[in-house]
Amino acid sequence: MYRTLLSVMALGAAVTTTASAAPVYSPLTSSYYDYINQDQSTGQYRGWTWLQAKADAESRTYQGRQGHLVTLTSQAEEQILRDNWWADILYGQPHIGGFRAAGADPVTGWQWVTGETFAYANWRQGEPNNAGGLEVYLHYQSTDVASTTQFGTWGWNDMLNEVRPYFIEYSAPVPEPSVLALLALGGALAARRRRPSPQAR
Repeated sequence: MYRTLLSVMALGAAVTTTASAAPVYSPLTSSYYDYINQDQSTGQYRGWTWLQAKADAESRTYQGRQGHLVTLTSQAEEQILRDNWWADILYGQPHIGGFRAAGADPVTGWQWVTGETFAYANWRQGEPNNAGGLEVYLHYQSTDVASTTQFGTWGWNDMLNEVRPYFIEYSAPVPEPSVLALLALGGALAARRRRPSPQAR
């Protein structure tokens, strides 16, 4: 009986943990963020190569938004990950959505998977170093995180196509150009209605 009760309690805790987990929304970017280390179909813990992680992120949706590997365009945006998944950054050393085309400059040739400008970076000391000449994917790297006497360093690192968990971002949909044009027209008409007529002056 006691053993059965413990099993039921453990099962309940597992279900509660899974059911309560949800991506984190940030009003700063209007995006949702999450740390992904479980298979969608099986729930099993696992890792992905960077290319597999990119494909897996793009196969996921949340609140009607398609996912993609996270793109960090400012220190404030990166702080969202630090505030919510600091231990996962240090111990999981997950993929993020930066890459470099083969042959592009190892320092300045980086891109985001979304095409956003690669203007912000948080490289770990000594990186990117393109070790072996083939490091074209981006992830978090940390050292000495288990040390009782020193912390070491952390930050972005260029790497090969290695297996890791990853960070996902669900961005707000970008309106179609025709929708943007209609919104602009609506704004112009609204401003014209608010402008007083010459006779009213």
